[in-house]
Amino acid sequence: MPISNPSLPTVPDGLHVDELTLDPSGLLLLARTTAAQAVCPTCGYASSRVHSRYWRTLQDLPWQDRAVT
Repeated sequence: MPISNPSLPTVPDGLHVDELTLDPSGLLLLARTTAAQAVCPTCGYASSRVHSRYWRTLQDLPWQDRAVT
């Protein structure tokens, strides 16, 4: 079920938030893609086959004075 709370950060299309943890140090989002395929950034070829799996981390702008990871 999509989160429809205007006080929460917006999630880009193509991502599904599995877990959202808010604590004094910041906001932690655990998300995954919902896209059926992805484009290789090097050659531009689209593929629907999974070539590998690994954790990626990102940091975004603060949300309500809390770090977003």
